[in-house]
Amino acid sequence: MFEIELGEWGEKYLRDHLLAPGFTLGRLVADRTVATSGRCYAIVPDGTSWERAQELSAGGYGSIHQAEALELVSHKVVQLMETHGEVGLIAEEGAMTPEDNLAHGGLPRFACGHEVYLHTTAPDRSIIAEILSWADAVWTMNAVVARSVERLDLPKDGSSVQAAQLSQIAAGCLLVIASAYDGESYVLFEPESG
Repeated sequence: MFEIELGEWGEKYLRDHLLAPGFTLGRLVADRTVATSGRCYAIVPDGTSWERAQELSAGGYGSIHQAEALELVSHKVVQLMETHGEVGLIAEEGAMTPEDNLAHGGLPRFACGHEVYLHTTAPDRSIIAEILSWADAVWTMNAVVARSVERLDLPKDGSSVQAAQLSQIAAGCLLVIASAYDGESYVLFEPESG
Protein backbone atom coordinates (compact mmCIF):
# COMPACT_ATOMS: atom_id res chain seq x y z
CA MET A 1 0.00 0.00 0.00
CA PHE A 2 1.16 3.52 -0.69
CA GLU A 3 -0.05 7.12 -0.64
CA ILE A 4 -0.89 8.76 -3.97
CA GLU A 5 -1.35 12.52 -4.18
CA LEU A 6 -4.76 13.65 -5.44
CA GLY A 7 -4.44 17.44 -5.24
CA GLU A 8 -7.41 19.67 -6.06
CA TRP A 9 -9.27 16.82 -7.76
CA GLY A 10 -9.19 14.80 -4.53
CA GLU A 11 -10.14 17.84 -2.45
CA LYS A 12 -13.31 18.24 -4.53
CA TYR A 13 -14.18 14.58 -3.95
CA LEU A 14 -13.54 15.01 -0.24
CA ARG A 15 -15.67 18.17 0.06
CA ASP A 16 -18.55 16.45 -1.76
CA HIS A 17 -18.12 13.35 0.44
CA LEU A 18 -18.17 15.42 3.64
CA LEU A 19 -21.29 17.31 2.59
CA ALA A 20 -23.28 14.34 1.22
CA PRO A 21 -24.58 12.88 4.51
CA GLY A 22 -25.63 16.31 5.77
CA PHE A 23 -23.83 16.05 9.11
CA THR A 24 -22.93 19.25 10.93
CA LEU A 25 -19.30 18.23 11.54
CA GLY A 26 -18.81 17.26 7.89
CA ARG A 27 -20.13 20.63 6.74
CA LEU A 28 -17.93 22.52 9.21
CA VAL A 29 -14.83 20.56 8.18
CA ALA A 30 -15.58 21.01 4.46
CA ASP A 31 -16.02 24.77 4.93
CA ARG A 32 -13.14 25.43 7.34
CA THR A 33 -10.50 22.79 6.74
CA VAL A 34 -10.74 21.38 3.24
CA ALA A 35 -11.22 24.93 1.92
CA THR A 36 -7.67 25.69 3.16
CA SER A 37 -4.47 24.49 1.58
CA GLY A 38 -3.11 21.12 2.53
CA ARG A 39 -2.20 17.66 1.33
CA CYS A 40 -4.92 15.41 -0.15
CA TYR A 41 -4.04 11.80 -0.91
CA ALA A 42 -5.43 8.28 -1.13
CA ILE A 43 -4.19 4.98 0.28
CA VAL A 44 -4.00 2.52 -2.62
CA PRO A 45 -2.36 -0.86 -3.32
CA ASP A 46 1.18 -0.91 -4.72
CA GLY A 47 1.22 -0.60 -8.49
CA THR A 48 -2.02 1.41 -8.72
CA SER A 49 -1.92 3.79 -11.68
CA TRP A 50 -2.88 7.46 -11.41
CA GLU A 51 -5.85 6.80 -13.70
CA ARG A 52 -7.12 4.00 -11.43
CA ALA A 53 -6.50 6.07 -8.30
CA GLN A 54 -8.84 8.76 -9.70
CA GLU A 55 -11.75 6.28 -9.66
CA LEU A 56 -12.49 7.07 -6.02
CA SER A 57 -16.02 5.63 -6.09
CA ALA A 58 -15.06 2.31 -7.71
CA GLY A 59 -14.10 -0.72 -5.64
CA GLY A 60 -12.26 -3.79 -6.80
CA TYR A 61 -9.21 -3.71 -4.52
CA GLY A 62 -10.63 -6.39 -2.21
CA SER A 63 -10.80 -7.11 1.50
CA ILE A 64 -7.05 -7.79 1.88
CA HIS A 65 -6.23 -4.27 0.72
CA GLN A 66 -9.12 -2.92 2.80
CA ALA A 67 -7.60 -4.40 5.97
CA GLU A 68 -4.16 -3.02 5.08
CA ALA A 69 -5.58 0.46 4.44
CA LEU A 70 -7.45 0.38 7.75
CA GLU A 71 -4.25 -0.61 9.57
CA LEU A 72 -2.27 2.21 7.91
CA VAL A 73 -4.90 4.85 8.73
CA SER A 74 -5.26 3.59 12.32
CA HIS A 75 -1.48 3.82 12.74
CA LYS A 76 -1.50 7.39 11.37
CA VAL A 77 -4.22 8.39 13.88
CA VAL A 78 -2.21 6.89 16.77
CA GLN A 79 0.89 8.82 15.63
CA LEU A 80 -1.07 12.09 15.64
CA MET A 81 -2.47 11.33 19.10
CA GLU A 82 0.97 10.59 20.49
CA THR A 83 2.62 13.57 18.79
CA HIS A 84 0.08 16.30 19.55
CA GLY A 85 -1.58 15.21 22.82
CA GLU A 86 -5.22 15.91 23.67
CA VAL A 87 -6.15 14.65 20.21
CA GLY A 88 -9.25 12.63 19.44
CA LEU A 89 -10.88 10.74 16.58
CA ILE A 90 -14.51 11.58 15.82
CA ALA A 91 -16.43 9.57 13.20
CA GLU A 92 -19.89 10.17 11.79
CA GLU A 93 -22.02 7.16 12.64
CA GLY A 94 -24.80 7.53 10.11
CA ALA A 95 -28.37 8.67 9.79
CA MET A 96 -29.62 6.94 12.91
CA THR A 97 -31.15 8.57 15.94
CA PRO A 98 -29.40 8.17 19.30
CA GLU A 99 -32.35 6.08 20.50
CA ASP A 100 -31.92 3.63 17.60
CA ASN A 101 -28.18 3.52 17.99
CA LEU A 102 -27.53 2.18 21.48
CA ALA A 103 -25.58 -1.02 20.80
CA HIS A 104 -22.05 -0.19 19.68
CA GLY A 105 -20.12 -2.82 21.58
CA GLY A 106 -19.25 -0.21 24.19
CA LEU A 107 -17.83 2.34 21.74
CA PRO A 108 -18.09 5.90 23.08
CA ARG A 109 -20.63 8.03 21.24
CA PHE A 110 -22.42 11.36 21.46
CA ALA A 111 -25.24 13.03 19.58
CA CYS A 112 -25.88 16.45 18.13
CA GLY A 113 -29.55 16.61 17.24
CA HIS A 114 -30.24 13.42 15.29
CA GLU A 115 -26.60 12.97 14.29
CA VAL A 116 -24.59 10.29 16.08
CA TYR A 117 -20.80 10.37 16.36
CA LEU A 118 -18.36 7.74 17.64
CA HIS A 119 -15.17 8.95 19.28
CA THR A 120 -12.03 8.10 21.23
CA THR A 121 -8.97 9.84 22.63
CA ALA A 122 -7.19 6.54 23.35
CA PRO A 123 -4.13 5.95 21.13
CA ASP A 124 -5.16 2.32 20.65
CA ARG A 125 -5.11 1.05 17.05
CA SER A 126 -7.70 -1.65 17.71
CA ILE A 127 -10.24 0.86 19.11
CA ILE A 128 -9.53 3.32 16.30
CA ALA A 129 -9.92 0.56 13.69
CA GLU A 130 -13.17 -0.56 15.31
CA ILE A 131 -14.59 2.97 15.22
CA LEU A 132 -13.59 3.48 11.60
CA SER A 133 -14.99 0.06 10.63
CA TRP A 134 -18.25 0.64 12.47
CA ALA A 135 -18.70 4.06 10.91
CA ASP A 136 -17.81 2.62 7.48
CA ALA A 137 -20.70 0.14 7.75
CA VAL A 138 -23.01 2.87 6.43
CA TRP A 139 -22.86 4.07 2.82
CA THR A 140 -20.30 6.76 3.53
CA MET A 141 -17.75 7.31 6.28
CA ASN A 142 -16.21 10.57 7.40
CA ALA A 143 -13.92 11.03 10.38
CA VAL A 144 -11.80 13.81 11.82
CA VAL A 145 -8.70 13.77 13.99
CA ALA A 146 -8.66 17.01 15.98
CA ARG A 147 -6.77 18.82 18.73
CA SER A 148 -8.21 19.63 22.16
CA VAL A 149 -10.91 16.96 22.01
CA GLU A 150 -10.10 15.78 25.55
CA ARG A 151 -10.86 19.28 26.87
CA LEU A 152 -14.37 19.12 25.39
CA ASP A 153 -15.23 16.22 27.72
CA LEU A 154 -17.50 14.61 25.12
CA PRO A 155 -20.13 12.22 26.49
CA LYS A 156 -19.62 8.50 25.91
CA ASP A 157 -23.18 7.35 26.46
CA GLY A 158 -24.99 8.92 23.52
CA SER A 159 -25.85 12.15 25.35
CA SER A 160 -26.17 15.32 23.32
CA VAL A 161 -23.65 18.07 22.71
CA GLN A 162 -24.13 21.54 21.28
CA ALA A 163 -23.17 22.45 17.73
CA ALA A 164 -20.57 24.83 19.22
CA GLN A 165 -18.59 21.79 20.38
CA LEU A 166 -18.58 20.42 16.83
CA SER A 167 -17.31 23.82 15.69
CA GLN A 168 -14.41 23.53 18.16
CA ILE A 169 -13.59 20.07 16.81
CA ALA A 170 -13.56 21.37 13.23
CA ALA A 171 -11.31 24.27 14.24
CA GLY A 172 -8.72 21.85 15.67
CA CYS A 173 -8.67 19.51 12.66
CA LEU A 174 -5.36 17.74 11.98
CA LEU A 175 -6.61 15.05 9.58
CA VAL A 176 -9.77 14.31 7.62
CA ILE A 177 -10.53 10.69 6.72
CA ALA A 178 -13.17 9.68 4.19
CA SER A 179 -14.06 6.28 2.78
CA ALA A 180 -13.26 5.75 -0.90
CA TYR A 181 -13.09 2.97 -3.46
CA ASP A 182 -16.47 1.56 -2.39
CA GLY A 183 -15.35 1.39 1.23
CA GLU A 184 -12.11 -0.47 0.44
CA SER A 185 -9.73 2.39 1.27
CA TYR A 186 -9.55 6.07 2.22
CA VAL A 187 -8.92 9.59 1.05
CA LEU A 188 -7.11 11.72 3.61
CA PHE A 189 -6.55 15.45 3.94
CA GLU A 190 -3.94 17.08 6.14
CA PRO A 191 -4.33 20.87 6.43
CA GLU A 192 -1.04 22.79 6.29
CA SER A 193 -1.66 24.26 9.73
CA GLY A 194 -1.80 20.69 11.15
